[in-house]
Amino acid sequence: MDENGQFPPVMRWRVECLGGPWWDGEPCVRFVDLERTRSLFDLHEGVQAAIAFDGDYPFCFFRAEGPEGPREMIPPELDERPTKDDVQVDAYEEINAFDALPDPDSGEALHYVFLGAGGDWFFRLSAEPEPVPRLPGALYPETVESLSIGPDPMQYGHDLDDFAESEEDLLPRGRGDTDDGDGDGFADEGGDEDEDEDDE
Repeated sequence: MDENGQFPPVMRWRVECLGGPWWDGEPCVRFVDLERTRSLFDLHEGVQAAIAFDGDYPFCFFRAEGPEGPREMIPPELDERPTKDDVQVDAYEEINAFDALPDPDSGEALHYVFLGAGGDWFFRLSAEPEPVPRLPGALYPETVESLSIGPDPMQYGHDLDDFAESEEDLLPRGRGDTDDGDGDGFADEGGDEDEDEDDE
């Protein structure tokens, strides 16, 4: 509540996945409701919840016409192609999310980049200009499930997150990459059985 005892208005954000290391091109659009006074850090948490990512890696925001062109980084001192070590995510707690949107006539959009284990995930963010009704008991940010389009992106590929033992296990694999060098793409489990039989 503000000093007058009023709740801040709630703004609806559109979140569209533009690409990532395991993205298969299938549309993924989410809608996240967020109070007008909340920060870019809060928006990051809303996006992560909406796409079922784990939020374990750094992230950044920038304004641009598209993810590949020139970028106006937020904050401006951040390098245009930051590494995980370059980003100080605490800075986003001090930046209002709605105020970070570009001028509507600029042709630019706000972009969110999640610097994940296997590569960068890109999302385009926009907000509706008018507030939406506040839901009783809602804890913002709140995903609007009824408006979701497409499945969640797979943060670590095809369920690798269930089996990974290290960050290296989560990196995208090329054709022919294997765990055991035998060319079949799988690690041998219990591979000493034949040797044991020979020893008997």
